[in-house]
Formats: sequence, structure tokens, C-alpha cells
Amino acid sequence: MKSMTGFGKADFISEDFDINVTVKSINNKFLDIKISIPEELYPFENEFSKIVEKYIKRGGVFVKIYYKSKKNPKYHIDMGKLDAINAIYKDVQSKLAMQNSTLSLTNLMANHEIITQLPEQFDDAQKTKIISVLEEALGNHTTMAKKEGNYMKQNILSSMKTMEDSLEKVRKEYPVYKKLLREKLENALKNIVSEPFDREIMQRFLLELSFYMEKSDVTEEIVRLESHFLRMKKTLESDNGMGKKLNFILQEMKREINTTGSKFTSTAVFGDVIIIKEEIEKCREIVQNVE
Repeated sequence: MKSMTGFGKADFISEDFDINVTVKSINNKFLDIKISIPEELYPFENEFSKIVEKYIKRGGVFVKIYYKSKKNPKYHIDMGKLDAINAIYKDVQSKLAMQNSTLSLTNLMANHEIITQLPEQFDDAQKTKIISVLEEALGNHTTMAKKEGNYMKQNILSSMKTMEDSLEKVRKEYPVYKKLLREKLENALKNIVSEPFDREIMQRFLLELSFYMEKSDVTEEIVRLESHFLRMKKTLESDNGMGKKLNFILQEMKREINTTGSKFTSTAVFGDVIIIKEEIEKCREIVQNVE
């Protein structure tokens, strides 16, 4: 199990360049990757995203790649622009009869983009190293996410044990409740009918009683809850993304316990039904952060 929230970083320092990569993730229903990189790395952005997808399957992911070259920069002088600006300056100087005036080299370079720095050309070795540092940061992120995920898994298993214990109490109490309910209905009907039952009245009574008892039966709900418990445990042992599946199982569990509580109204199990509902909600909160 992996948490959707996590953090990882990695660095590389050499004589030619420095690399720093940070990976941060938060809760999100889907995979949403945002990568911040220097302009010279734009051609590799899609490739970086695909690498991230191999490590993280769901969540909002923020990747920042810092790259700094230590090589002497290379510049380009636009001679055509330089000649054109110089000609214009001389023409203005002639028309205005300006004397002893020269074109400032500083002004020329600062305002007319005569000199531009050439973008760095990445070779395969540099690109490979950047990817290596990115994968190291993603690996560190995964380690942290799994550590947090294991803690979450233990909390869910603890809640599962609490729910199983409470459901067992409900199971044991139901036959007693069913017997008392039948006796209560029989006594109530005897008090309403003053004369002894004839055969026809008894048949009608038994039919109505059977129908009412069937509506109050929670055997199927208990069996389905136990099945959901097993599915939860099996899913928790999976290595694949499980957040959505766990959330679905918990929704089914909530439906079953709500039905059980509405049918089985004995005060003897009211507390146990509430406990199961509370533990389901705890698990649902945890699962919202599971990848």
C-alpha cells in the first residue's frame, strides 16, 4: 500500500553541472503531473512525465528539476543588426550635426540584443544523468509513500478487527432477537383477538408473521459484510493501486450495516452497529489518501 502524499529528492554535483530534483505529491482522484524545468529542458518534458507515471499511479504530483551548467557560456554576435544600428546612428548624427558624439558600446549591447547567449546543447550523457537523478528522487518518494502506506494499512486492519468482533456479537444476538420478536408478535395478536384462533385466522397470522420476520432477517446482510471483510483484507495485500477499490468496498459495507441497523433494532446490538459504522468512516478517511 502506498500513500498518495509523499516527498522525495535527489542531487548530483559535478565540475560541469549541478542537478537537483524534488518530487512532492498530494491527494487527487486522478494522476495530475506538473513539472517545473528550466527552458533548456523543455524538449524532454514529455519523457520526464512518462518516467513519473511508472512510479506514481494516482495523485497530484509536483516535480521540480533544477539544472545549472558550470561551463563557460557561448555567445552569438548579430553582426547584421550591429551594422544596421551603427548606420542609423551615423545618419542621425549627420542630420543633427552632432559633433564629438560616439555610440556607447554599453548602451548598444544593453538595449539592442546584439549579443545573445546560446542555449546549451545537451549530450546523451547529460540527459541520462538528469533522468537518473529524477528516478532516484522518485525512488525516495516511493519509499516514503510506502512507509506511510504501511502505517495506514495497520490502522485499517485494526479497524477491521474491531468491526469483525462487533459483527460477531450481532450474529450471536440475532437468534435471540428473532425468538423474542416472534413471541412479542404472538402475544400482541392474542391480546387483540379475544376468541381462540380458528384455522383460517391462524393461517393468516402465520403468513403475516412469516412476511414480517423475513423483512426483519439480517442473515444475508451479515454474510455479505463478512464477504466484504475478506475482500478488504485480500485487497490490502495487493501491490497494485488499490485506493479506488478499497473505497468501493467500504461503500458496500456501509450500505449493508445501515440495512442491518434498520432491521435489527435491538438495544443489545445498537452499540455494536454504531461501532461498525464509525470504523467504516475511519477507514474511508484513510483510504482517501491511498494511491
